[in-house]
Amino acid sequence: MVCLRFLFRVVRSADEDAHFGLVANLPHHGPQVALQKPEALLQHVVHTFGEILVCREELEGDALRSYDDIYVPSQSFGVRMGGHGRIRDPGQYVVDLAAHIESAGGRSLRVDVTGIVKDGGLVTGVRLSGETLPCDAVVIATGAWSGPLSKSLGVPVPLETERGYHLELWNPSVMPKAAVMIASGKFVATPMDGRLRLAGVVEFGGLSAPPSRAPFRLLETAATQAIPGLTWERKTEWMGHRPAPADSIPINGAFPGQTGGRLLSQLVSGRKPNLDLTPYSPARFSG
Repeated sequence: MVCLRFLFRVVRSADEDAHFGLVANLPHHGPQVALQKPEALLQHVVHTFGEILVCREELEGDALRSYDDIYVPSQSFGVRMGGHGRIRDPGQYVVDLAAHIESAGGRSLRVDVTGIVKDGGLVTGVRLSGETLPCDAVVIATGAWSGPLSKSLGVPVPLETERGYHLELWNPSVMPKAAVMIASGKFVATPMDGRLRLAGVVEFGGLSAPPSRAPFRLLETAATQAIPGLTWERKTEWMGHRPAPADSIPINGAFPGQTGGRLLSQLVSGRKPNLDLTPYSPARFSG
């Protein structure tokens, strides 16, 4: 619970006035028109996000340019939604989060996990590089690499990786006023410390194949088309792996036959979760 509160405070304090914009092309503007008219855009937003996403303000024509005038004129409609936060430097955030855990008595180890030790059907330790770390409970949070560890506990989770592409433009000549999804290019541009991050391409390509070049080119081309005059000093590219279960439903819960079991602190401490996790249980793959 402490970690959850800390996470919320960091996200909210990162940018209290952050907004997330969704910009779409109107008809006949550009070859990649995602939505044909503002009404369709709003219907798409409601269908995709339901009640958790509230459209605060529609911006069209001069109203959009008055809010942020960096976009190409054909980008003439947007939906501005307040109350959002973002982390301007995710790497530093993770470093600070680890330091917070260590200050509370936790340990951070950078080792290869080779297996899980069980005794009488219950988890008693984790095999690390050359040693075994005793424990009372284990949280498997290794993302797209969770398959082998899950299988060792008797649950062969059918897991694939969704490879997500990111392009960061350092010291850009212009910066969006807020994080914005450019619907015509199917990507999100997020202002960060010293750089503009472009992301939004996904592919299925496994864990071992090298990154494809086409997604990086697509992001750069789409960004320069949407934001005229955008230049930068240098760019960095990276590709990350998102875990994708075969049924596209998150996996969160205790393994069959294992004690534990709070999202996630409730599970580990043995307390009743404040949410019914039955639909997300790993046990659905154990049959």
